[in-house]
Amino acid sequence: MDIELRGLAGEQRNDASRVFFPVIRRSTTSEKPPVQLLDVVSCWKGLTWRQASEIMLWEKALKKSLEDMVARELLDDFGEHIQNTQGESLGLPLF
Repeated sequence: MDIELRGLAGEQRNDASRVFFPVIRRSTTSEKPPVQLLDVVSCWKGLTWRQASEIMLWEKALKKSLEDMVARELLDDFGEHIQNTQGESLGLPLF
């Protein structure tokens, strides 16, 4: 099962130089909300090239670990569902 999370911080960065660029995260709503939503701008300042590379490494590691965790949880839930469904159809007691 391949899971790809979208919308995480730094996902549009493809090299360390992009760490120095401001990132704008806009609110995407199709209807007019009852409150005024704010756009968020984040930027890393005063970094060395090595620190920017490390930030990218940690962002990619976080994304990969979250994707693996979500995939594992989905597979576990699916396995439990199948086990319960088969037990019900065979008249077996459920635990």
